Amino acid sequence: TVSTVEQVLQDRILMIQSVAAREEFLKYAYDSEQIGKMLETESKRLGFRKIYMANLEGTLKLEESYEDTSKEPVFLAALKGETTYSAPMKKGADTIISLATPVTNQAGNIIGVLMATQELEDFTKFIQVII
Repeated sequence: TVSTVEQVLQDRILMIQSVAAREEFLKYAYDSEQIGKMLETESKRLGFRKIYMANLEGTLKLEESYEDTSKEPVFLAALKGETTYSAPMKKGADTIISLATPVTNQAGNIIGVLMATQELEDFTKFIQVII
């Protein structure tokens, strides 16, 4: 049902918001090895395909390269202080949903954007568990 889908989305949003609130983001640069390890651990623990940190320009550090997310609607919304998610989209052979939330410093200023991807197949499994 619609309320079940909304509940699962809200749960996933709360998860990335809790990761975005971690103090590591205040200590290290967005592309540091420490942030990368922490996000990899959290991604596995929370069941996301991947969790990434983008800087204010939209540069997202991947394992060996960088990606520009500056034009993605979820990134732009997070820069405005919103936590949001995308419509399902194809990424290679998979269908995914992207979630994004701002990362703020102690003064409440946005210092980056935390983005997570969730495979639609896994998302459907979460819904089935609730039903």
